[in-house]
Amino acid sequence: MSSHQRGIACITYSSECSAELSRRLDKLGIEEASNVFIGTIHSFCLKHVVVPYGKLAGLDLLVD
Repeated sequence: MSSHQRGIACITYSSECSAELSRRLDKLGIEEASNVFIGTIHSFCLKHVVVPYGKLAGLDLLVD
């Protein structure tokens, strides 16, 4: 098993808390990137579960 960091997921329940996590991580020099997710459980599920599996199922999901 690799000991290298693959990414970070900071998941919370509200947008307000998500913004606070972003501010705190920014102070540590960690910014949102392709391997860093900072957001709500709802946006995480949409981005990493619903949309990818929807595409596999042939669903045309319009997500901003």
